[in-house]
Amino acid sequence: MKRSCLFVALCAALFFVSCKDAEQTEPDTHPILKVGGITATSLSDICASVEFIPLETNEESLIKNIKKIVLFEDKYFIFDKSLFSIFIFDKDGRFVTKIHRIGQGPGEYTMLYDFLVKGEQKRIDLLNPMGSVLTYDFDGNFIESLRLPSPPLNYWRIFSPNDSSYTFYSSPNHDEERPITHLSKNAPERLCYNDFKHSDQMVSSFGCSGYTYLDELYICEGISDHVYKLVDTSYVVAYEWDFGHRMNDFMKTIKSTPENMNEIISEYVDNLHGNPNNFIRWQDFQTDKWYYSSLMKREFDYHNVFYEKGTGKYHYFRQTEEGVKFEIRYMNDDYCVGVIDSGCIPDILERRAVENIEVFENRKEDDNPILIKMNFK
Repeated sequence: MKRSCLFVALCAALFFVSCKDAEQTEPDTHPILKVGGITATSLSDICASVEFIPLETNEESLIKNIKKIVLFEDKYFIFDKSLFSIFIFDKDGRFVTKIHRIGQGPGEYTMLYDFLVKGEQKRIDLLNPMGSVLTYDFDGNFIESLRLPSPPLNYWRIFSPNDSSYTFYSSPNHDEERPITHLSKNAPERLCYNDFKHSDQMVSSFGCSGYTYLDELYICEGISDHVYKLVDTSYVVAYEWDFGHRMNDFMKTIKSTPENMNEIISEYVDNLHGNPNNFIRWQDFQTDKWYYSSLMKREFDYHNVFYEKGTGKYHYFRQTEEGVKFEIRYMNDDYCVGVIDSGCIPDILERRAVENIEVFENRKEDDNPILIKMNFK
């Protein structure tokens, strides 16, 4: 009852209050992570051991497009954005259950863009981009929903570095809107739009990733070299990637509006694909030892970057020496979890340089993806 009252208070307060845009504060210096060319990289350069987890394939568990993975208490929570579903598998890849509630009734949604796992509460929060958060338990039972303020009109990502607040990333529809929205449960009367540096519509249209490290939230936009740390309702530049060129130079010459968005996006995509060195930063993480970034080059060609904090040594690769190609979707201090690119399986079988080779030998063409869990040194 107390939780329900809190959500009611939050929703009511959002209609009666506002707050001014937060001001940007930047430190005098921040780390610049310099990365050169592609490196020859073995799995053993990064991790002490590796596990390959084939996800069970049956009529209930068929996966189309893995967008996000969370590993908690030996369960894999997997978001399929194409199917608007959350799949749950055990540590060995056996299917447990899924949340797939398409509709317009209580506990149902028309679209999903993101999700959170609240481990201590045994809850899963699902983000409906049209402005609501739906909460379920680990068995897939609906608990409650929270209506979000409008504007913004299109919520893309949901974050929660602690149990007392939500932070959302959205696409601004006009110059006055900001892509970061912060809702505090402890002080529900406080609704703030962060005066985020890259508030241009077109920048946000190329996506945003984010992660929590040491209970603080970091935001990374796809065509920016900076990674930002949110501090209260402001932000600082936490660190910056330097790949020897600026893939977003084109962005500095234009300003998008609702009227010219389609034309500018088309021009930018042509520019992006016209240079093989250009890329979009797809996903970032940070641990005590590593900075990580996933780069998407043209034709969905993904590269991984592991940058060691203490030494500045980096591993920048498309495929490991064992023939393994993957996309990381989850990371903490102990391990990271990714999705194997099925196109690399012939290389893995030819080189036979990994343990559990039978996982790849036994995979059928229409089977679910294989996960990779890399246990750090």
